Amino acid sequence: RDAWKEEPFRSAYVFNAALDAMRRLHRPTDAAELLQAMRRVHGVAPDHASFGIALASAREAGDARLFLELLRTLCAEAGGRRGEGGRRGFLVSDRLHSELIAGLGFFGEPRRALRLLSQLLDTDLPLSSAVFNRALKVVGRSAERRPLALRLVAIGSERSAWGAAADSEPFVWAPEAARLDARAFWTGPPLTAALAFWLRELAARYPPSGASPPPQSAALVVSDGARAGGSDAEAEARLEYVSLDLSSHGVVHATLPAGEAYASDALAPPGGLTLLLDVPSALAAGRQLAASVQEPPRSARLDALLGGDDVAADELDHSLDALLGSLAPRDVWVSHKRRDEARRRARGRAALLERGLLPDDRLLSEESAAAAFDSAAERKAAPGSRSRWPAPLPDGRVPWSTPRESDARPRDNVFRAAPSRRRAV
Repeated sequence: RDAWKEEPFRSAYVFNAALDAMRRLHRPTDAAELLQAMRRVHGVAPDHASFGIALASAREAGDARLFLELLRTLCAEAGGRRGEGGRRGFLVSDRLHSELIAGLGFFGEPRRALRLLSQLLDTDLPLSSAVFNRALKVVGRSAERRPLALRLVAIGSERSAWGAAADSEPFVWAPEAARLDARAFWTGPPLTAALAFWLRELAARYPPSGASPPPQSAALVVSDGARAGGSDAEAEARLEYVSLDLSSHGVVHATLPAGEAYASDALAPPGGLTLLLDVPSALAAGRQLAASVQEPPRSARLDALLGGDDVAADELDHSLDALLGSLAPRDVWVSHKRRDEARRRARGRAALLERGLLPDDRLLSEESAAAAFDSAAERKAAPGSRSRWPAPLPDGRVPWSTPRESDARPRDNVFRAAPSRRRAV
């Protein structure tokens, strides 16, 4: 810990790495103590990632008391940031909200979890699929909460949460081919809710007495194997889960052979697992779902759809509501979301290359490359950036061997972001 007293190491990034190491070693108490000491002892303000790692450590250890203590510290930190001059951009993405939703749901507080989600839905900020997947896991698979689960899927679809994660539209009901791209939905309640939503909407778009004929074919994309660190056993388990779900709805299905995936209308990813569905049985399952699930009014609050008696908001609820004042502006969220998507595409491409599969053209598109380049350029040109590299040249080339003209630090080590401690020459 003595090394952290030196100026180059007094950064939230270094502390976040230490916090993550403690989380992996299952030492939540040490992670919480380090988080508390960041500002008090070392003079480094914790960021949203610091709190997210510490909260995840407490959740994984099942320590409800520690989780609640960290939650109160987070609310106090966010309130202090507001007092320093309004919206300071403390929360630059929905990662922390995602972890809070997961933790509150794990410790038996689904109402507070959905209250946090409603807080984000009241803004125009772009949200990731992880927030909705976490919320769907909190809701669960029970029949009583199915209307709420379908409502969450509908909201996430309207905000294109899963489309950005899978690089394609997850729900397709075209006359030539209907398709559910379920790759962005986590195994468990999120995948179950997505399937129920797709079947219900399929039946609603093609009623028995409708003028439009039903789709000629239907497919369900289960997995593409692009998850970094994923295994074939994991994909097979996911396929078995989907098959059981389809069977429970009475949908006849069969696995699409990998060799036929490229010539089919299912748009199956290379090396992926895709199921062909029987259209009449899928329509019958969708009509049965529509008859059994009552659509709640759109004005109803998400936490009210959980059922049970209404609970008055307490001090902790008001503290969580105060996080709304710590959300960064929309342009900051968009920049971080584009950066996360670029990282995800890179991990997916690396996993495909490792398996010897042809990379998906969407991962190598010029638009994706330009988005990643623009995000890096914005980050380097931002005020206070520690990058030593100047902006790109007019022709697009980057002068990697040239530091910024305004950089007055020694030129003896241009590959270090931290100030060099060697003698200037």
